[in-house]
Amino acid sequence: MAQVFYAMGQHDFPNIIGAIDSCHVHVSQPLQQPTAFYKCKRFHSIILQAVCAPDCMFTDVSVGCPDCCHDSRAFQKSNLYDTGLARCGMGECHIICNGVYPLKRWVMTLSRYRQFISRSAKVLSHCQPRQVS
Repeated sequence: MAQVFYAMGQHDFPNIIGAIDSCHVHVSQPLQQPTAFYKCKRFHSIILQAVCAPDCMFTDVSVGCPDCCHDSRAFQKSNLYDTGLARCGMGECHIICNGVYPLKRWVMTLSRYRQFISRSAKVLSHCQPRQVS
């Protein structure tokens, strides 16, 4: 998998096995804690976080964090946060992300690698929509 991501880029950015991002999924107003799920754009939503492989298949999905929760907090509450280091070969492989995610041994924040962003953004834009209704 890392070789496919590497072939997509023109820079030396090896051992990438996935790209992570999140989006907001519209939901009906929940009966319990409705304000926790109310988005600043005036609708209720939950956060869907997913890791996408180079073939646009999801390798990890986490759903359910309230919208008022920041993406980095949703990541910290996900199963991937606890298992990611082991799943990425103790830091031998990496998951790429945007600047809202924390930098970890196995998570590479693209904003720190500006040369790679435009190519990676094209790959991510084909894998999943930014907002789901």
